[in-house]
Amino acid sequence: MHRPRVKTKTPLVVTATAGAAGFAALSMLVAAHRTEDVDAAVRKRIPAKRGKVTSATVKTLGYSGKSWVHGPAAALIAQYVQHRGSMEGSRAINFAST
Repeated sequence: MHRPRVKTKTPLVVTATAGAAGFAALSMLVAAHRTEDVDAAVRKRIPAKRGKVTSATVKTLGYSGKSWVHGPAAALIAQYVQHRGSMEGSRAINFAST
């Protein structure tokens, strides 16, 4: 007899919980200035002089982490996904941006 497959959200919940815990741990380390040694070591490996294209790319991508950039972008993408019929996807995009 064939039993119907039950979909589980456990992997998603575990991944989200682990990501949130990792973010919280890293945030606490940064707030306590405990990442300075690692930051300095990484900075030493990155060349101080960059080409024009690299500098322009870094400058442009630097804005992608700003809430005034990714907030509206996420809202537009969520609206599109909802329009395509996925309310769950739309909520996930908005939640991730938040």
